[in-house]
Amino acid sequence: MSSPATDEAGTLSLSDARAQLGERVTHLKPGERLDLTRHGKTVATVISPEELQLLNLAKDAAMKSTKVLMCFNHAGGASKSSTTRDLGYELTQLGQKVLLIDLDPQANLTSWLGLQNVQLSQTVNDALLNLTPLPEPLEAHGMSIIPSHIDLSETGELLGVKGNGDGRLEIALQKVRSAGIYDYILIDPPPALGKLTTSGARAADYLIVPLPAKYKGVEALGGVQRMVSEYSVLNPKLRVAFYVVTQMEKTRHASDVLSLYRQTLGDKVIGPISWRPKVYNECQPMGLPIGVMFPDDSARAEIQEIAHKLMEVVAAGVYA
Repeated sequence: MSSPATDEAGTLSLSDARAQLGERVTHLKPGERLDLTRHGKTVATVISPEELQLLNLAKDAAMKSTKVLMCFNHAGGASKSSTTRDLGYELTQLGQKVLLIDLDPQANLTSWLGLQNVQLSQTVNDALLNLTPLPEPLEAHGMSIIPSHIDLSETGELLGVKGNGDGRLEIALQKVRSAGIYDYILIDPPPALGKLTTSGARAADYLIVPLPAKYKGVEALGGVQRMVSEYSVLNPKLRVAFYVVTQMEKTRHASDVLSLYRQTLGDKVIGPISWRPKVYNECQPMGLPIGVMFPDDSARAEIQEIAHKLMEVVAAGVYA
């Protein structure tokens, strides 16, 4: 929805406002505006209630068109960061505008996109601690990214003593969503249950939960489900888009784990993404998504399928 156009209805100096403002506002028509000036400079603008309603509708439409997702598993080694990187890239290849936000002080997502020597000021640090706007994103392979830094671990600790500490990322993202620049914002939180992860959950519309096809993934599942329930109390709109099975090997054990996930979670399970250490180990140090380094590999095809599924879930307005 485009913002409504406004035509000049005139100007009014602040010195004359007390005597004339009431009458001028009464005769203000939809599409017109009244600029209040001081020393010849506009200091405020008055618009009609109808125009304000249209502006709010346009803002709401922009926010609803931007979907925020967090790739969440509190257990490390679930392929959380690589899934975020590769899914973000494939969404761009489908014509989507994507912003990645690295909340993990380990900064794997940042380094795996080839970004080095990041300064703390380029991260979410100031937005979380000082309520400033988010910094200008960096660019990598067609995606925008707000990178991470090891000192974000201290940022997470400091959020505990800040008012509405774990709600500050949501506040910062409201401005980004209102701008309507991005179709998707993907958040990569730490593999832990601290304030940074809670911040991401409060800001998100959906969770993507990577589950490794290993016994440790089964062990972590109960904790993941409990945290999803707790985050849903803090953020009632939060839903699980899907659980994506990762690190799938051609073994009986992996097949049994996959079957268990499907029995437990039903049609919320998608994938699997195969365990391909050679592919991932080559992409990581090069700072390249799989789709860039291995454009014709079957590993990429698996991620592409997930990207299509995500767009289907979001477009349908339902949750898998």
